[in-house]
Amino acid sequence: MLLNTISRQFTSFCGLNSNNNANSLGSKIITSFRFASGQTGLNKDYVGSISGTNINIEIPYGLGLNLVPTFEFTGKSVSVGSVEQTSASTINNFASNSIYTVTAFDGTTQNYTVNVYQITPVADTGQTNCFNYGTPASCATTSASFPNQDGELQNFPNAKGTQPITTNSGYPNDPINKDTLKGIVWKTCHEGQTGSGCAGTASNLDHTSATTACNNLNSLNSGAGYAGLKNWRLPSIQELNQLMEYNGSTNNTNYWNSTLFPNPPSSNTSPFAWSSSTLIGAGAAMSHNNQYITNTATSSFNRAHCVSGFPQPSFDMVDNGNGTILDKRTKLIWQKCALGQTNDASCTGTPSLQNWSNSLLGCKNLTLAGKSWRLPNVNEMVTLLDLSLLSTQKINATYFPNFSAAGVAYDTSSANQQNVVYNQMFMPSAPEFQGISGKGVSNNYNARCVAGPE
Repeated sequence: MLLNTISRQFTSFCGLNSNNNANSLGSKIITSFRFASGQTGLNKDYVGSISGTNINIEIPYGLGLNLVPTFEFTGKSVSVGSVEQTSASTINNFASNSIYTVTAFDGTTQNYTVNVYQITPVADTGQTNCFNYGTPASCATTSASFPNQDGELQNFPNAKGTQPITTNSGYPNDPINKDTLKGIVWKTCHEGQTGSGCAGTASNLDHTSATTACNNLNSLNSGAGYAGLKNWRLPSIQELNQLMEYNGSTNNTNYWNSTLFPNPPSSNTSPFAWSSSTLIGAGAAMSHNNQYITNTATSSFNRAHCVSGFPQPSFDMVDNGNGTILDKRTKLIWQKCALGQTNDASCTGTPSLQNWSNSLLGCKNLTLAGKSWRLPNVNEMVTLLDLSLLSTQKINATYFPNFSAAGVAYDTSSANQQNVVYNQMFMPSAPEFQGISGKGVSNNYNARCVAGPE
């Protein structure tokens, strides 16, 4: 194709249409720009939006910003600075806007500005069962009074991306699990366990020791890192929460996927795993035997399950000015004011307390901004939890005003046991509970609805 193009360009001077010749010689357009799954290992291609000479493209955060794009263009060559670019081959750092220069065959150039934005896609909980007030039931029979609950919405908002156990080339003794949704990689075994079957007993470590244990993985294999990877660390509470399986219809004793992560620690001797999230001297930990999130003293002893990948980017929300808040990282649209509050700039009034059925129905029937609303599942609700905030409530009051100063709970659409639904708790002081708890479906709690992802 290139030879044919060159032939036309040279013969154009021998009597072909001069306008066609000028267009051909001067053509310098980027026609497509993407991060292909074959390069990234993600579950899909991420395709850029080209508007004039601006290219905007999203990518899950775990890969970082040193990336290899695949692109198509007209013209002679593409360069970034003085470096000529080869599609699907040349790596660039996209921490700031990158200028891609297309050079035409006539020597003229056109610059394109590429902006890469990191997103934090939210994984499905894994729940496939539906519930009513008493027992697990068919989703078809619960949809009237318990609509859009977690078990009814499969692979939502995104299918889980955690893959079966594998090893990287050259590191046969370092089992890992890749997450193709987020671009992160899990160490298959908890610290203290070894081999593809995770033999042995998970170590119980204080928070500092757990952090060090994960960091030390970066120096293994003569500095290449465990499995040949760097950026090993403790997971955030959101990452750890979304790794859990909220599946089942009875009171399970372990919600760890033992096919992906064999020989899970005993729920009796080591029920909690550390996260990197901390709150005024306390560390956020996740229980694998009841799926609760709680804060515990950093001097206490829990297990460590390490992850490799760049950390989650900071929160980035936008008030749409119509009673909705866009989370640009997760692509979810949130109701600014809780059910029962007035939909105004300050969310005046008091949230209404209601049972699980009424919370589900209230969100389904919400008419706001032309969106299709639902009660968020437990993974979605946890994405609002920002433990870095100094305020007593760990939710951003700029976007969600008039949030109760007292301890408050919000219903989620996730249920897992008879008569139990998961709630997001926002407690008023650091030593108190900040996270997920299981409560009776007939109890009354607040509700805040969600739509999307966009």
